[in-house]
Amino acid sequence: MGRRPQLAAALKAAKKAKASIAVAKLGCLSRNVSFISALMEKRVPFIVTALGRSVDPFMLHIYAATAQQERELHARRAAAKERGVRLGRGKVAFRTVLRARARLGLG
Repeated sequence: MGRRPQLAAALKAAKKAKASIAVAKLGCLSRNVSFISALMEKRVPFIVTALGRSVDPFMLHIYAATAQQERELHARRAAAKERGVRLGRGKVAFRTVLRARARLGLG
């Protein structure tokens, strides 16, 4: 947790106060499945407000895996963009979509 000193301090303060850590989304706490899993194993109380207090531990693992995958995809896209790869569908694909919508009468 060397890269996140504020999180370490918050976890320490919460433990001392016997309180829970509250975050809006799981990705705000961490985008690493093993970190979330370790918190759960150590019974560190945390609340993800987007999921509610009674979220199933299995679902927390699923959401953690999704957050980790999202982080990895974002890193790949950023690296590709840095190499000069053009991201997105581009104008040609957009025109194709517009033509298909017109053929279907969707304007």
